[in-house]
Amino acid sequence: MKIILYLIFAFPVIVRAQQTYRVSGQVDELQDGDKIYFSYHLDGELHKDSTVAKNHRFTFFGKINKQAKGSLSARENPFSDIDILHNSLTLYVEPGQINVISKDSLKYALITGTTNNNDYTELTAILKPYYKELRNVNDSFDKLSPEQQKNVDNIAQQRKQYYAVLAQMAPLKMAFVARHPNSYISFATLRDMLNQWDANSIDSAFNTLAPGLKNSSEAKSFALKLASAKRSALGTTAPNFLLPDAKGQLTSLQDYRGKYVLIDFWASWCLPCRQENPNVKAAFERFKNKNFTVLSLSIDDSGARKSWLKAISEDGLPWPQLLDATKKVHDSYGVTYIPANFLIDPNGKIIAKNLKDTALTDKLSELLNK
Repeated sequence: MKIILYLIFAFPVIVRAQQTYRVSGQVDELQDGDKIYFSYHLDGELHKDSTVAKNHRFTFFGKINKQAKGSLSARENPFSDIDILHNSLTLYVEPGQINVISKDSLKYALITGTTNNNDYTELTAILKPYYKELRNVNDSFDKLSPEQQKNVDNIAQQRKQYYAVLAQMAPLKMAFVARHPNSYISFATLRDMLNQWDANSIDSAFNTLAPGLKNSSEAKSFALKLASAKRSALGTTAPNFLLPDAKGQLTSLQDYRGKYVLIDFWASWCLPCRQENPNVKAAFERFKNKNFTVLSLSIDDSGARKSWLKAISEDGLPWPQLLDATKKVHDSYGVTYIPANFLIDPNGKIIAKNLKDTALTDKLSELLNK
């Protein structure tokens, strides 16, 4: 099992005539014939290319009319979301000369040449010690036997260490944003932090960005998600919803007023969600007789109903299972990734968010074992 370092891929900000980009790499570890894969998303379409190294060098070039976040990798798995942990790296594809230089492997390359890549390199340099800690967490887990890697306590320990490192990174990211109000990388950083950091703090930082960034179509779309996240911020009343359960009967959050409720967003295809289910189940079994329950909201689409029901059965989930096929509730809570959860108190107020592993049982113990 791998902890996935979630790096959400950026889309364009500024519309302009197509201009040429050129990515030139010199990576000493590359040998003649080694294959390099290049990819980026633009307007919802995946663009990818590959080439072979010669004399430790490689080149990609083309035309682009918008900036896009992309990937260089030594393996054919574009946008794997684990580029920091493997021999691949993130870069920004935009008009101009982009240089990728490394004295050893691709993942440690220095990226320079264009404004966004220069800013991104500055940010990654700040965060580099923490990326190393994340690699150490994963490497320690990899050394366990296959049986040990399936152990719920071992998984929980790894995730606890992982999220502790992410918590240390967040203030550094916010400080970078404060120093770079004109940088697209600041906007991308705030977007990536949504649901990982306090929505009001992100909103305050977002409002300090330059007008040119905030007025882009991409930023306006983000602002809508941020507004939803603020509506589901700690201390606010949880948005009500009415959704069908596994039998097709409608269930409302309002029906559970007077109880502590964990609203858990997941999907049958989401591996981290499935890995988190044993922790949620353990909390449910421990506190179900102490005025606590769980409402799981799957974002499987309506055509995946069989997969949804199969996952419920395989994971042995005994609490109410609801289907949010249109993602309306998902969006109203400002959820940008899953698994995500919200702990609601008997008065309908949100009192905690994204409680993973032992954090969930620890919080419930604090509330219900008085």
